Amino acid sequence: MDIIILVIIIIGAMVLFISEWLPIDLVAGLIVASLLLTNILSLDQALAGVSNPATVTIGAMFVLSYALSKTGVINYLGNWIIHYTRGRISWLFAIFLTTVAVISSFINNTAAVAIFLPLGLQFANEFQFSPSKILIPLSYAAIVGGTMTLIGTSTNIIVATIAVEHNLPRIGMFEFTKLGIILLVVGLVYLILFARKYLPERTSTFSLTQKYHLSQYLTEVQVTEDSPLVNKTPMDRRLGSTYEINILGIIRGDRKILADIRITTLQPGDILLVRGQFDRILRMKEREKLLFITDRNVDDEDLALGDTTLTEVIVAPHNKYIGQTLKEMNFRKRYGCFVLAIRKHGETLRDKIINLPVNATDTLLVYGSKRRIDTLREDQNFIVLQEIDLKLLPGRKWIIALGVILGVVLLAALNILPIMVAALLGCLTLVLTRVITLQEVYQSIDWSIIFLLAGVIPLGNAMEITGLATMIGDGVAHLSGALGPVAVLGGIYLVTSLLTEIMSNNSTAILMAPIAIAIADALALSPYPFLMAIAFAASASFLTPVGYQTNAMVYGPGGYKYRDYTAIGSPLQLIFWIIATALIPIIWPF
Repeated sequence: MDIIILVIIIIGAMVLFISEWLPIDLVAGLIVASLLLTNILSLDQALAGVSNPATVTIGAMFVLSYALSKTGVINYLGNWIIHYTRGRISWLFAIFLTTVAVISSFINNTAAVAIFLPLGLQFANEFQFSPSKILIPLSYAAIVGGTMTLIGTSTNIIVATIAVEHNLPRIGMFEFTKLGIILLVVGLVYLILFARKYLPERTSTFSLTQKYHLSQYLTEVQVTEDSPLVNKTPMDRRLGSTYEINILGIIRGDRKILADIRITTLQPGDILLVRGQFDRILRMKEREKLLFITDRNVDDEDLALGDTTLTEVIVAPHNKYIGQTLKEMNFRKRYGCFVLAIRKHGETLRDKIINLPVNATDTLLVYGSKRRIDTLREDQNFIVLQEIDLKLLPGRKWIIALGVILGVVLLAALNILPIMVAALLGCLTLVLTRVITLQEVYQSIDWSIIFLLAGVIPLGNAMEITGLATMIGDGVAHLSGALGPVAVLGGIYLVTSLLTEIMSNNSTAILMAPIAIAIADALALSPYPFLMAIAFAASASFLTPVGYQTNAMVYGPGGYKYRDYTAIGSPLQLIFWIIATALIPIIWPF
């Protein structure tokens, strides 16, 4: 009965993960509650995911990644790349993607893409090619690079932790590199030679207003001498609610007013920068006796006049406002900027967006002063896709951050300390040396991932306690034993890579690892080849924009369609499957 109940819980969790009806951390909480209420696990067993070494280590790696990002070490590489590749597009792609992959080997993939995404857009603008040519390769390079070391991706940490929990020898820092470096070279060659050539030109960097189809919704109107608006404020005349428009700025002579627009008293000759449906703007023009001062629509240059700018902003995966509307988070007042449009899963939304809940990786088109945009860039809840200031943090803090990362790697690689202890000591060192603050420690951690692990790890344990993992392992061994271990390994890789496209990579690894160990036991083989297949397959998410966070992050800025991932990712997925199935048994014998 416990096995039947557990299967129902697993299926229910998978449905919720795939449908995204509920946030993943809430689904994790429901999993723990279900395991407790059905008495499948005791209280201690159900809460074991909170203190699991994988959960603690991944949380610490978020902090280490943030410190390296904050100090500007990685951003500084952008300057170097531009300097040495100017005018040579092929070299630019090769060096850029290689740099991304190498950096992703030692910091969180999501953090790496968040840092290099603005650089990718900057390169596209400078070398005059569509961002869609470089952003999917950016995501894929980060994914593949992350598989090369123990700390490169949370999936590797999870698999290594599960191995230790089953009394298997500890997986070293560079154990994954044996196959990871081969996949990286093959992947980079494929991305450089084929992805850039066959990816469509989905977007242009030259006009955000055109990209978001805003040209017909943005215009300038002038207050006339006999307008009812003279000596009145926009609030007095209820312009926003009456005509459902936004006034983005007031131009008065050489001065542009961006703050307190609603309570600014209007004067004859004032020019209002207005966003809204054209028919509503036209209605306001007639009733309020305004003039269109130009027969052309507002474009990027108009919006960026003076101290103002127009830019794209991604909602960070760990944004604390996820699920809230722009109105609920008080975006306009909090950040002093207007959101003109939102791109969700490739669809551009412009109407009544103030009441639209924002989700992770949504892309916002934001208009505001450059000072306000800089403030927004410093907020970890958002990723500003604007040309960034490539400077190292003053003083020697960047050296400390770099030294701490290298120290963590060496301590773990030389087996002086377990990776969890080394990572925690690294975080403590960063705080004590004031590279980061305690508040930044809390803010840098993607708590949705931590809660996900805390909920899903007990689910993996429950599979072993109830005997479900053994039952599946025996069944697979019985059905496929005649085919040989290589065929079984290939099947495990294939199933894992498909599951990771519809669930999170972490959830897939946690569910599949106990099954892999059970299969190995049933076949009387070493579990290492099967665990390695799961580690690499769970990170090989190339077919959809939703299978991996980095894929979702580049979806909006690249203007991609769902099929772009499938078209360019399917050959790469097939190549990796063949290579992994052929080489894993050689590198890690059965």
